[in-house]
Amino acid sequence: MLIVHPLDIISFQRYTGDADWHPDYFQKYDPSAYIILMKNSAEKYMVDIYQETFRDRFGEKVEDPYGSLLNENPQIIEYFVNNVPGARDYIPFAPESVIRPLLKKIKEYVDAYIWEETSDWEAHDENYFDYIREKYLSKDDDDDDDDDDDDDDDDANDWSDINWEEVHKNGDDYLNYNDQLRNLIENIDDCFLISLEELGELSADRYNELTRLDHIESLMATYINRKHYEDHMNVPSFLLQKVIVYKSGDVWDVRLK
Repeated sequence: MLIVHPLDIISFQRYTGDADWHPDYFQKYDPSAYIILMKNSAEKYMVDIYQETFRDRFGEKVEDPYGSLLNENPQIIEYFVNNVPGARDYIPFAPESVIRPLLKKIKEYVDAYIWEETSDWEAHDENYFDYIREKYLSKDDDDDDDDDDDDDDDDANDWSDINWEEVHKNGDDYLNYNDQLRNLIENIDDCFLISLEELGELSADRYNELTRLDHIESLMATYINRKHYEDHMNVPSFLLQKVIVYKSGDVWDVRLK
């Protein structure tokens, strides 16, 4: 395998002027383009970090860069990370050691959002409230509550007389009670275990073949929406509206808007 960075039109044409390349390549010299020539194969690729393109010799974008090409030729990633300025800021060249911490930080914000939503669901779930009252309030407590019904009709559920330590000890907390919510949270957790291969495919489909890491929250919103279209607690909207991935110096980080 050979990776070259043509510095002028003459050297560019030397590598792209044969019949193996789509004619458009011969006309479009870009000083930021890199050419990958595979050994013992007719396969050739052109990568342009600043144009965010990763194309084969026919001019078609590489839909699955993490597939056989990069998995079987890790030296491609190594070359770009070590020799091409800014390459490590883009999927598929960003190292897993950079991507995983970003996903972890994004998920921490998602977990906090889900916790708030869960608390809201719990506070307004009349069926759960009735279940807990029946199981954990004494008859006397229940009679006392009935005396005050006329005054409290417009109030939210009053959980103050419930022994929550006993509720949790018995495994009757809200997540154990609400199967739908528990499954939803588990599905969101699973989404953040996305493989680099899936992320690369999603990147090529959603944006260009190369995607800067400051779009990774948008990629995750798309991924969650596609996998759990009707049951995701508006997590995709939260990611798109509230989460920002940004670069500070040489370090990528995550914050809320």
